[in-house]
Amino acid sequence: MNITSTIAGFGGLLGLLLALALYAVNGRNRYANRILASFVAVSSLYLVALVPLHGNFSSPYWLVEIIELVAMTLFLSGPILYSYVRAMTTPGFRLGQRDIIHMLPFFLLVLSSLLHMATNHHPIDDATTISVNSNSIGYASLLGICHYLLLTLYMLLSLRCLRRYQRRLPNQFSSLQGVSLQWLYILVSLCLGLAVIGGSIAIARIATDFDFWPRAVYSISLMLTLYYTIAFKAITQPIIFNDMTFNNSLNNHCVADNTPPAQPQYLTSSLTQAQAVLYRQQLEQVMSKQQPYLNNELRLGDLSALTDIPANHLSQVLNQQYEQNFFEFINRHRIEQAKQLLTSPEHGELSMLEVAMQAGFNSQSAFYKQFKLHVAQTPAQYRRQNTSSKIHATN
Repeated sequence: MNITSTIAGFGGLLGLLLALALYAVNGRNRYANRILASFVAVSSLYLVALVPLHGNFSSPYWLVEIIELVAMTLFLSGPILYSYVRAMTTPGFRLGQRDIIHMLPFFLLVLSSLLHMATNHHPIDDATTISVNSNSIGYASLLGICHYLLLTLYMLLSLRCLRRYQRRLPNQFSSLQGVSLQWLYILVSLCLGLAVIGGSIAIARIATDFDFWPRAVYSISLMLTLYYTIAFKAITQPIIFNDMTFNNSLNNHCVADNTPPAQPQYLTSSLTQAQAVLYRQQLEQVMSKQQPYLNNELRLGDLSALTDIPANHLSQVLNQQYEQNFFEFINRHRIEQAKQLLTSPEHGELSMLEVAMQAGFNSQSAFYKQFKLHVAQTPAQYRRQNTSSKIHATN
């Protein structure tokens, strides 16, 4: 065994253990994690297949065929990772019969590989062995190009899905930390970049017949640095859709974003103007008396239950009556609460972190960002300015 096959073997074993861990995790986006477990398992099988393919072994031809078919499972990585992104960004997501179409490229490539093996068939002879590394470089490079093109396509689809999801968040969440999936967006973007580079290298290899970057090194580095990072991050990702706060219309697939909500969006709404005025009064009473914005994990569904206003009507009231989305509406209340705490003599000893927590923010960084956005000052500047103004007024 050489260094390439050794790294591939250890990487494959690590991946299989990681897939088992993802499959066993309960209570954290369980369905999505099981999809990701299959993605990691497929990638790990490919790494395991690299061990004999690049270990300078000699194997019977029938075993070579089996190993190559196992390696073909890598063509499932793009569709499965895309399915994971859909499951993370769409409440109630479940794979259905129509998703079988995403398997079609894999089946076609397997069929192509079988036909290639049949046309280059060697008679089975126990005394005859064929070096795994004697496979056609041109055919392998062609398969590599197909894989990278397929991966590029599905990474583009995944990024589109993530962008639409992120644009919808302010209509559903009062805090975006932990639910924005920015880590997944970055890692998928890196996968896209590496897929483009890998495809370019494979094309250049065929065009120039120059193997300037070994395929095995690139494939292993891609999986060990990105695929498994996604898996590790997924294990610690908090639950996003624990209360199904997104509208039912978003289920089953990644749809066009709703933001910013325009008037034509509500042309078919059953909400009348009289109801909207009544709902606004109910909302203001709840915000004043119960102060739900102090809950740093408040979501649209939570406020809908408190006000007894349907979530879709509540969102419409916020957009039309206040010209704000849910995120803006809640955080404006939190900013007003923070301003009171910063200028109140009895709260003068509170640290900025304590002010942030008591105002309903879940982190000091989020508090600073929103405060400066709405007040055009840092909290410390606002406290100093208003405290000195009160002193001068007293004198």
